[in-house]
Amino acid sequence: LFWVAFVDDNGYYWMEEYPENEPNHVLNGFIFSLFGLYEYHLLNGDEHSRELFNAGLTTLEDHLYLYRVPGGISTYCLKYPIYYPFYHLVHTDQIKKIWKMTGSQFFLTAFNEFYNDYHE
Repeated sequence: LFWVAFVDDNGYYWMEEYPENEPNHVLNGFIFSLFGLYEYHLLNGDEHSRELFNAGLTTLEDHLYLYRVPGGISTYCLKYPIYYPFYHLVHTDQIKKIWKMTGSQFFLTAFNEFYNDYHE
């Protein structure tokens, strides 16, 4: 049984919004978890939370484009192909925030691509 956080067979650190035997990899839940780790580190200076945040960033960088649908709405999770315009806007906003938190060119580029795929 998987729980909320685990390392997969390829060494990627995941945090699940819906812990089940087969992970869903819900994008917005994963990114919100990253925000929590980041804020916990800022408030407490806890290095373990910083390490987990960085591990999560690596997972996000290596998997973000699996959620993207060029010219369309991103998928809600990797287990099921579900497309909600609302969650695409959430994803786009979250990616922008990750870019601002990290200054990473990767996330700036991803934000622009997700934004250009769909926005209101």
